[in-house]
Amino acid sequence: MHRIFFSQLFVAIAHSMVPQNVDPEKTKEEILGLHASDLAAILQGDDLASRLAPEVVSVDGGHIDRLTREELFGHIADSFNGSQRRAEDDLETPIIRVSSDGTMAWAIVRTRYRYDNIRPGGKLETNESISASVLIYEKHEGKWLVTASATTEEPTK
Repeated sequence: MHRIFFSQLFVAIAHSMVPQNVDPEKTKEEILGLHASDLAAILQGDDLASRLAPEVVSVDGGHIDRLTREELFGHIADSFNGSQRRAEDDLETPIIRVSSDGTMAWAIVRTRYRYDNIRPGGKLETNESISASVLIYEKHEGKWLVTASATTEEPTK
């Protein structure tokens, strides 16, 4: 008898902890909008730190790093240091999945970055890179934050 009561109590508590009105399509649109905003922010050189969790797990170049948002933003800024970004666009429609409780999501994106570098002597060089990334989002106090990312780049030609 006690076992049944405690089982029902556990189920009731667990059920009350999960948001009941999660709309996965609406959440996918939110994540898609964040991704579009992030591409625009990178293009304009805006600060992305507020879109990142205080600590982000980064998988890149065969390494796993735990970085503060400031360190990760610094790496992003350094990767474009000395270059003028011209365009960033998705080469494929992002693939987005949302957890059943609406507190986590992931997105797989494939993006082309085009940018200009000024070489010694003032020569302008146009470059392009293509990357594919998995971005992990968690909802904190009603706001989606990137908590982890894994990125790979196509070899340059």
